Amino acid sequence: GAANEVAVPGDPACRKCPNGWRPVVDHSDCESCEPGFVGDGLGAKCLACAPGTYTPREGLTKCTVCPAGMVTKTAGLSFCERCGAGEQAVNQHRECKTCPDGTYADPWGIDCVPCPAEGVNCIDGLLSLKDGFWLGPDADYESTFGPGVIGQLSTAGR
Repeated sequence: GAANEVAVPGDPACRKCPNGWRPVVDHSDCESCEPGFVGDGLGAKCLACAPGTYTPREGLTKCTVCPAGMVTKTAGLSFCERCGAGEQAVNQHRECKTCPDGTYADPWGIDCVPCPAEGVNCIDGLLSLKDGFWLGPDADYESTFGPGVIGQLSTAGR
């Protein structure tokens, strides 16, 4: 039979493997493509998902692009990884890159955001307070990185 067909003992007709599956080595049966791989469209072989994409389960026919802020750096992966602190996903979800000085990475690793206020350093993609400054009583960690303004900065006593 063809490269995508299997012969079942006792059955004179060969049958094709469905997309997302491939014949086992001796062509006696079909097996599903493992996570990180998809069918070739013919049921003949499994192809690795390209960097920047993944498949979480076996037997799938299409690779999924990693969500925003996440990457797969190599082919054939079943999950995406979140970029590290101070990094954003670039190159079509294939790599993480440290945000340039003067910016910081949003908490989802999607964008590098301009440094928001005086009294703040943005180095290596991370946000930190300059010496002598601290967040005011109404500020919390989330407000530091949220869509609003940075917490109140004060040079006065706590």
